[in-house]
Amino acid sequence: MFKKIMIATDGSVLADKALKVAVEQAKAKEAVLTILSVIPVTDMGQRK
Repeated sequence: MFKKIMIATDGSVLADKALKVAVEQAKAKEAVLTILSVIPVTDMGQRK
C-alpha cells in the first residue's frame, strides 16, 4: 500500500509513540521511512 512514510518528531512523549508506530508500519509494508526532527527556535539568536 504505502511505499514511503514520513513522520515529524519534536522529541515529545507523544511524538515518540507515533514514531514507534511509523517504524512498525514501515517494516510491515517494506516502506521507506523518512524522519523529520523539529526544534523550537523562539529565542534563538535574540539578545535580552
